[in-house]
Amino acid sequence: MGRRYSNEEKSSLIENWQQGSLSKNKFCKKHGVTPTTFYKWTKAYSSSESKNHKVPKEISFVEFQPPKEPPRIYSSQVKLTITTSNGTKMEFEL
Repeated sequence: MGRRYSNEEKSSLIENWQQGSLSKNKFCKKHGVTPTTFYKWTKAYSSSESKNHKVPKEISFVEFQPPKEPPRIYSSQVKLTITTSNGTKMEFEL
């Protein structure tokens, strides 16, 4: 697994790329980020910037830390539901 970047580092890298003259691929190679990962960051960053209301950059990316030990579950099916601040719901079956 690769290096984890904080929200501030992601925003800073995107802004540096936007202000520079390198292509995404050259910028990624120079900074050790895969182009696919950088694409996801820029997509999330630009979608938060283009909304009618200003969304702070620090909530453009959400870090998730799974628990160290899995919870004790007695059901055969577990569903994880995440609701964002704008009301979007994401459901995952585990």
